[in-house]
Amino acid sequence: MRNGGRSARLKKFEGYQRKFWAYELDPKNPEMRIDFAYHRMKDLISKAKETVRLGEVVENVVRLPDEQEIYRFATVSRVDGRVRFKEETTTSYESKDLRVVKSGDLLVSGIDFVNGSVGTVHKNCNDLVVSKEYFTLRPKKGVRYRALPEYLAAVLRSRQMREIIEGTVTGTSNRTRVQNVEVLLDLPIPKPTSLDNQKKVERKVKAAFKAQDRAERDLLNIGTSILGP
Repeated sequence: MRNGGRSARLKKFEGYQRKFWAYELDPKNPEMRIDFAYHRMKDLISKAKETVRLGEVVENVVRLPDEQEIYRFATVSRVDGRVRFKEETTTSYESKDLRVVKSGDLLVSGIDFVNGSVGTVHKNCNDLVVSKEYFTLRPKKGVRYRALPEYLAAVLRSRQMREIIEGTVTGTSNRTRVQNVEVLLDLPIPKPTSLDNQKKVERKVKAAFKAQDRAERDLLNIGTSILGP
C-alpha cells in the first residue's frame, strides 16, 4: 500500500497467546499517519479497479434562505439515508449560515457523514433548510461520468465507502467531521456505472423506501388495533 511514495504493509504478528494483523510503518517516513483507519482507506483505494473524484460528478451548491423568524428544517438519517422534515423552529443561525435544499440534491451531513448520513432530497423536502454543517451537492450535467443522486447516496453509504470516508476525514484528534467541501469533493469513489444500471439501483432504493413506509404503517396499526378505535 502506497503512502506519499512510501509503503505501509499489512503484516502478521504473534503476540501473547494470539496472532493479529497490523500495518507495518516505514521508519524512514516519521510523518506517516499511524491511525488504522487511514491505512485501511489507502489499502481499499489501492485495490479499487478504477476511481474518480466525487467532484468530477457533483458540484457544491450554496443557496441562502431569506431572513425570517421561523425556518422549516430538514435532516438526513444515518440509519436509512432518508432526508426528512425535522422541525419548524427559530434558530440562532443567521440566514447566511443556512442552506436551502432542492429536490434532486445530494445532502451530506458534515458531522455524521462517516456514519452514513447522506441521502437524496425528494419533493416532500423541497425548499427546507439545513445548517452550514451540511453540504448540498448537485450532480453535474454534460460531464464524462454522470451519476444519479440516489445511486451516489447508495454508493457513499456502502460499508467499503464508509471505511474510505473514515480514513479520509479522521485526523490525529480522532474527529470525523468533514472540515470543508474540498475534502468532500476530493473523495475517491468507484467510477460510476452506466445510467441504465444506476436507474436499476434507483428503482431498488425507491422500492425499499416504499416497503419501509408500509412496514411503519403496519406497526402503527398493530398498536392501534390493540387499544381499539
